Amino acid sequence: MVSPDFANKVTLTPVIQGGYVELTIPELVIYSVVVISGEFTVNIESPQNGYLYLRDQAIMQIKRTALIFGEMTVAVNADSDSEIDKVEFYIYDVLKNTDTEAPYRWIWDEYAMGRHEIKAIAFLMIPEPV
Repeated sequence: MVSPDFANKVTLTPVIQGGYVELTIPELVIYSVVVISGEFTVNIESPQNGYLYLRDQAIMQIKRTALIFGEMTVAVNADSDSEIDKVEFYIYDVLKNTDTEAPYRWIWDEYAMGRHEIKAIAFLMIPEPV
């Protein structure tokens, strides 16, 4: 339990065991702890490494990371035993878009040259404490 007048920082650490993610979250309002566990997967379906894309279409396979010319729909498959609240899309660590409804997609239409890291983070709905 954590008191509302607790002055220190609280660190949340997810534990991954056997394909499950378990996260303990202190709830300061009612002094309880909510435990979320279950099957949870997040995959970027598009773009895929090894393809050349032209205006959002895979044109051909290549022997390298993805090459993209023109805008690109970044598509994410997020699946969980619990309800998914949202999926956030990042280029490197800069938030670019948030999607709250499946299918989770974002159209990347910014001018960009060189290598880029695309990251997607899914968030689960937190159940109301009992």
